[in-house]
Amino acid sequence: LKQYSLSNKKKKRLFDREVQILRSLKHPRVISLKYVIHEKSSKANLFFLVMPFYPLNFTSWIKEKKPNDLLLQNVWRGICHGLEHIHQMGIIHRDVKPANVLIDTNNQPILADFDISTRTEEGTILQTTLLSPGTVGFMAPEIEKGQKATQASDMFSFGRLLQVTKESHSPNKPLERLIKNLLSEDPKKRLTASQVLVDEYFTTSLLVDQLELLKQSKQVAQQQIALQQKENSLEEEQAKIRNSLKEVSNKKQELEKMKKETEEERRNYEVEKRKLSEQEKK
Repeated sequence: LKQYSLSNKKKKRLFDREVQILRSLKHPRVISLKYVIHEKSSKANLFFLVMPFYPLNFTSWIKEKKPNDLLLQNVWRGICHGLEHIHQMGIIHRDVKPANVLIDTNNQPILADFDISTRTEEGTILQTTLLSPGTVGFMAPEIEKGQKATQASDMFSFGRLLQVTKESHSPNKPLERLIKNLLSEDPKKRLTASQVLVDEYFTTSLLVDQLELLKQSKQVAQQQIALQQKENSLEEEQAKIRNSLKEVSNKKQELEKMKKETEEERRNYEVEKRKLSEQEKK
């Protein structure tokens, strides 16, 4: 739920523009506008934009989820698909940053917050006509200089988004090259959203990593099988030893029994011998 108080013409223009932009965008990776509520009273003239609720933004999701490389890449890819769509529709977001990306329950990103977005045909929008020219730290250098916002400006912001959210990502040269391109000072050198989606990082880099992980997993599995076989063999040897010890124990018991019987016979013999000796003396 997003509230607008239309107290002046400037806010009315911002409101109308955001509503028009949201109604023109239909993409699973872009926030959707369900309906608008108008609440008019003697004190205020309020409008509410009703949109789906998502509990986490990109920053809080990273802290909670601690995503691996593939999951993080999937979210970045989804954001780029959203940017590709809005650019194809002639929209410049102008405030791409982690806080403006929401994450649904399936770990899919939703590009949101179009309150300072513009259309490409609107030309240069003076800073005074907007609530903000963007977010410091994510604005392209040409925007900071007061120049016209373009789709390349969004791609610079996307590059900064990659840069500040890659902390949990393993070192990856294609990713670093992509970020370096998107952060180019010259807007003309930056890749478009469509070009980013077919960049080496999104198409092959993690595939190579996956194959390497698969290879390592296979090696680990083979080592585990070999270890299990050794453990089984050791258990068999231990069983044989236990059986041998049991046989030795049984033989020892038999020998003890024979020894007792022999001693008993010897004692009986001595008794009989003494008796015979006594009879001979008589």
